[in-house]
This record gives sequence, C-alpha cells and structure tokens, in this order.
Amino acid sequence: MAWDPGASRTLREEDRGAWATRIDRAALVAKQFYPQWERALKRYTDAKFDKDRYDVNALMDFRHVESKRAQLFYQSPEVQLVPIDPDHPEVPFEQLLPLRQKVLNHRLGANGTQAKREVHATLFDAIATSGFMILKVGYENRVVNVTMTQPQQVEDDVVEMEVEVPVPVWERCFLSRVSPKRLLIPADFRGGDFDSAAWLGVRGRMPLSHARTQPGWSLPQGFEGATTKDHTAFDHGTTDQGDTDPMVEYTEIWYRASLFDRTIVHPDLFRCLILAEGVDDPVKHVDSPYQSLDEMGRLTDDSMLGSPIHVGTLRDLSDSAYVPSDLAVGEQLVNELNKFRTQQVRGRSRRQPIVVFDTNNLDQATIQKIENNQGPVGLPAGSLAAGVDKLMAVISTGSEPRDNYTAQDYIERDWERALGVSANQQGSFTKSKRTATEARIVQGNADARVEAERDRVREWYISAVRKFDTVIQRVMTPYELTKILGQQGAMLWDQWRTLPGRYVYRIQPDSGVHVDAMQHRQQVLDEYNLLRRDERVNADELLKKVALALHHDPAQFIAPPQERPPEPIKLSLAFNGEHLLLPGAGRLLLDLLTESGVKLGPDTIQRLAAIHAHQAQVQGMPPPQPQAPPGVAGMMPGSDMLPGADVMPVAQSPVGHEGSALVTEPVNQHQTERTGGVQGVGV
Repeated sequence: MAWDPGASRTLREEDRGAWATRIDRAALVAKQFYPQWERALKRYTDAKFDKDRYDVNALMDFRHVESKRAQLFYQSPEVQLVPIDPDHPEVPFEQLLPLRQKVLNHRLGANGTQAKREVHATLFDAIATSGFMILKVGYENRVVNVTMTQPQQVEDDVVEMEVEVPVPVWERCFLSRVSPKRLLIPADFRGGDFDSAAWLGVRGRMPLSHARTQPGWSLPQGFEGATTKDHTAFDHGTTDQGDTDPMVEYTEIWYRASLFDRTIVHPDLFRCLILAEGVDDPVKHVDSPYQSLDEMGRLTDDSMLGSPIHVGTLRDLSDSAYVPSDLAVGEQLVNELNKFRTQQVRGRSRRQPIVVFDTNNLDQATIQKIENNQGPVGLPAGSLAAGVDKLMAVISTGSEPRDNYTAQDYIERDWERALGVSANQQGSFTKSKRTATEARIVQGNADARVEAERDRVREWYISAVRKFDTVIQRVMTPYELTKILGQQGAMLWDQWRTLPGRYVYRIQPDSGVHVDAMQHRQQVLDEYNLLRRDERVNADELLKKVALALHHDPAQFIAPPQERPPEPIKLSLAFNGEHLLLPGAGRLLLDLLTESGVKLGPDTIQRLAAIHAHQAQVQGMPPPQPQAPPGVAGMMPGSDMLPGADVMPVAQSPVGHEGSALVTEPVNQHQTERTGGVQGVGV
C-alpha cells in the first residue's frame, strides 16, 4: 500500500475490537493514579479540604509550584536554526534561514500559538499533579468551496474549465496543552521516550455541532451524542452535573503504521485513528498529513519525526511510564506540617486563660460580659474594696510546647532536601549564619538540580518546536506568510518551500531564565563594550540590542553610517643642535615642515643654508645642492638660498689648530618673530 499523506484508510472489523481492548487497558492503568493527582491538586488549591484531618494549609505546595515553574521556563526562548549541511549547493541558507526563523518565532510568540502560556500549563501538570508535560502539535482549518477556472486535461488537450476548489477561510498551526487525565499510554509501555511507543492517545469531548464540522470526520446521520459527566478532566467543583448540550466523546490515536500494517515498511510512519463513543466505524482513519516519502522510500526533510502527541517528564522511574510529581513526592511531609499548624490553631483556643467567678455575687449581665470579654465590667458596690480576687480568678492553661516548633523546622528541612529547593530559590533568606563560601556551595548544589530539570524542559520543548516547524513548512499558506514576511518574503518562502535541508534547532541555555530589567541592560552594555571594536562582529546588531534594552526604537536610535576620510598620519620628530649639523638633516627638516603646512620665512631658510654650507666646508665636502622645497618661492636653481642672501662669514682657524668649533651668529628673538620662523633656531 503506497503512502499518501492525509489519505483515508479502512479498518478491519477485527482491528476495531483490538483497538477497543488496547484503549480500555490503557485507561485502567491511568485510572490508578487519578486519586494521587486529585489530592495534590486539592493541597495546591485548598479546595474541598478534609476538615477532619486538618483545617490549616501552610501553602508549601503552592509556593513550590509557582517558584519552580518560573525557574524552569520564565519566558519563551528565541529559537535558532543551524543547517546540518551549510554548503548544500541547492539551498540559499543565507537568505532562507532568516525567513524560517522569523516565521517560526512569530508563530511561537504571543501573536501565534502562545507557546509560553501552553508550556507553563504543562509545567503545572508536571510539578503539581501528574508528572507529565503534554502538548499536541498539529494543524486545523475551515474551508469553503470556491468555483475557479483552471486548466484541465481532457484527453490530449488542455482546456479551461470551472472547478470547485476548497479554499481555507480560517487556519491555524497549534501547539496546545493536553490534560494528563486525557492521556492514554499503552499498558505494556515501560520507558521515558514516548516517541518510541507503539501508539499514544488522547481522550476528549466536544459539542456534536462542532464535531460535524471537523475536517475528515464521518459521523452517522442519526447520531445524538451523550450528556454524561466529563471524567477526563480535573474536578474543581464546577462539573458535578453533566452537560446539557449533546457531546461527542472520542479517542484520538496516533500509532506506528508498520506495527499494525504489514504493507508499511518505514518504522517512523504514523497514522491517525479517531473512535467515537457510540459509533461502530472510525470517524477518521488517515495517513499522517505531516509525513511524506521520497522516491527512495525515505522520509522527506519536511516530515515530522515522532508522534504529534508530545509527552515529557521531569524525572525517570525505572520500568515505568508514570512518574511522581513534586507534590506527590512531598505529600506525607506536607500533610504532617499541616497537622502541626492545625494543632496550633485549635490549641490556641483551648489554651485561653480560664476565668472563674462567684455566681452568687455577680449578676447575669456582668457574667455575660466576662464570658464574652467585652471590655469594662461593672462590679457590685464594695467589690473593689473587698478584693476582686474574692469574686473571680484567672487560671492559666500553659503555652505551646517548644518541641512542636522544632518538629515543624525538621519537616520543612526534610521537604526542602527531598525536592532540592532552598529558601533562596523561593525568594527568601535563610535563618542560619553561613560563610560566603559555604553559602555558595550550598546554593550551587541546589541550582545543579534545578539546572538538570531545566535542561530536560529545554530538550522537550525544542523537540516540540521541531515538530511544530514541520507543520508550518508543509501547510502554511502564502496569505498567512504575507502577514509575517511581507509580500516579497512570502514569495521567497514559497519558492524555497520544497528545497531540501535539515537543521539543528537550538535555544540559548539561559534564554528562559529570569533576568531583571537592570541586570539585562547591564549585560547588553557589557556585551557591546566588549565586542564593538572587533572587526568580525556586526556592530549594528549590537546597537539594536542596546536600543531595545534602553526601550528605544532601533530605527530612530541608530543613525546610518557616514563615510569618514582617513585620518592623517601623526608623526612626531625631535631635533637638537647636533642633529642639525648632520649632512642633509636641515634639508630633511625643511621638507617635513613644508609638507606639514609650516611656512618658514626667508631669513630662517638663509640661516639653515649658511649652517650647511659651513658644515660642508669643515668636513671638506662640496656644499649640498637640494632642490627648492614645494611652496617656497624665489629659490635659485641648484641653491639653498634666496636671491641676495649672504652667507655669514666665518673665521678660519689656523691650519692644524685643534681649537674650539666655529660658530655663526645666532638668530635673535626679533628676527624670529618677524620672519615667522621657529623660535630658537640657530647654533
């Protein structure tokens, strides 16, 4: 039998009875755990409390559930897609990935399926009642038939014909919480990997009018439904009576087709079977619309892996699919603590001081006031002078034993150790005095258990997101995509929809952890200061994060980059008198000053020329003949001097005389200021 996504399948008569037996056995196993789940829910809500046992609830369960739920999944994390084969020649990942990530995170957000709300609801089930986190992934729509003109093949010709085409007028991809009391697990299943189970099911009920509009459902024409009480939901005191509207009670099964149909080879193909109470034939039996096979008989990249009924737990129990919740683990300790608190309340009234009085000397009105403790009490004349103690006396009944308070401390400590929580994790301070090192070690050990459970929640959530993404990839229409990506983005999405490509789904490890606003802003600023100067980092993206952290619009906050001319090279040189006497040094200095925009006067240039001429004469070298520097007019070709400049005469030392060095007349201060030259030039 060829695999056809969404195609209807028949169910043999003998198979109907077999499935009815499997469902009944699974329901019988699950029913054994319902009382434990109900007790945990009552301790959390204080609903229908057992007054014979205790009438005070310390609300330890309530505090634990709300605190831990926020610790495990505080906010919806941003999902990132990483291609397994980034060098695939057919897939433009650099263009496709941003589109897919944007659509996926948008659908998971507040404007889509509101995954945060659904995950929080499932975490309550896992922590408080059943130990299960259950989500259902899928797609549903409502269609109308529209007459459209389309080309049709008629024998050897293609002609335009009017045909009725189903057009979705409403559709949604959903990721919804399922109540633990609706879950059905095979009675012989022993493990924690629920996607490996032979089948999983959920029970439900809906109005008959709603059921008749479900796509693919086939209900008998004369079917009237039922009006019985809903036993597949937790009772909060509001469902004592059966529904007045006709309801359809059904069981939805997703099973591995190869285990029940020998014609199916691939072990990961699933079928959907829906059975309704009071209906012999299945109301729906189809191949999974979320799975396809290629020409080689393998699952395509856009096919869902696993069951649309997505189940997870916070812990494992050997050879059992049912695990205890946190409230089930701490049930006995919490009950004992509530008993102590109840005894304190009841004992407080019994330990009130007892007032005894003389009824012969007090009238009935006075006695009534004493009994009711109604304030000032009038006594007969002369009673105060004779002594009140002769008319009444107070008998003390003692106080609460100290051992009771000590016992409560032990109970709370045992409860914290069993569940791996501390006062700090619940937002309060510890009473004991510890060193900073000891407190850090204790808190680290407690956080290790929370982090392990948080990691299980992340893995379970990312697996659900992977299933949810395949649904989006297969069924989302261009009309819905246009609302998210715009027209151009929707066209690109539809163009690349069928391209192959496998991805790894990731979320940041701490993206679901609570971080207050001030801490978040500081983290963003530290990240910007650390990475902004790295050429390999996109500074614009860092600025966007800064703008969002400071509650600014990135489009208004960030200005477009402006081209800046290259900064000139800054060069610093130092010259002294000895340097100026070196051959060519003066010329080098003159060139540097000229290129830097420093204008030298004629007198300064003449003096530099005289210095070099003298130095050349002393060393027996011909005088230098540099060219005129740019920007200095009037220089004679082949000369360092201006026309008319005279070299100052120098005194010649006797031949062979090793006397003092010959000097030239220094440039005075007046000349320096008048010519604009550098002050202090001269030897």
